[in-house]
Amino acid sequence: MPPINPILEEHFLRPRNSQLLSSTNAVGFADMGGSPPRILVALRSVNEVLEEVSFSAVGCGYLLACGSA
Repeated sequence: MPPINPILEEHFLRPRNSQLLSSTNAVGFADMGGSPPRILVALRSVNEVLEEVSFSAVGCGYLLACGSA
């Protein structure tokens, strides 16, 4: 098995922005027909400028790392 990229491993083990925001302006959701993998992305903007982005994911380590990046 090839070695795991250290950046990918870091985002998998310590995902960034993986909490849900208390207030959002936009939310996106994707899944595989009602089953995992699933990802929810929440955005908050002020005057059309992104202030905060977060995600919640259920799936493999690659999905968690992609949401975190």
